[in-house]
Amino acid sequence: MTVQDAIQRRETIDFLEVAARYCVFIEKENRKGFEYFLSAREVLVTLYAAAIKLPDISTTTHNEFDGRVTKEEQQLIIHRLNGNIGDKGFYWDTFDPTNEKDTEAVCEDLVDDLGDIYRDIKSCLTTYNIGQIEAQEHGLWELKFTFDKHWGAHNINALRALHYLIENNQ
Repeated sequence: MTVQDAIQRRETIDFLEVAARYCVFIEKENRKGFEYFLSAREVLVTLYAAAIKLPDISTTTHNEFDGRVTKEEQQLIIHRLNGNIGDKGFYWDTFDPTNEKDTEAVCEDLVDDLGDIYRDIKSCLTTYNIGQIEAQEHGLWELKFTFDKHWGAHNINALRALHYLIENNQ
């Protein structure tokens, strides 16, 4: 699918709106602890549901765009997330639950999950919002690629952790 076709699809428009709301949530949400967990769960469910409908697009250019979140910006987000989540953000999981050889438990971090999702999405949205068709193509392609290869797993892991944080807090 071409970027021009993808841009006009309802699924793309919906995802871009949800992704922008996720970034605003991460940048500005002031609730703490249990209230934050409830809000984060809702935002993540909506984000995942919209992301699985993103169309595959083909790229026609290999231009690079500098839309990346800087290390300083990411540190500010991590600091904010730590303030909202507190010391409740650590949980145990396996890295790949479908790999029968990968049975060792690892400590995961909700702050890392939410921060990585933010970094990937914000970087892609910044590139997309440059407005040039090549930037939009690159931004949309990266959104889909990073969902499939990186932040989609962080989203699912965060949702699972939030489920138990909420259940055990009631």
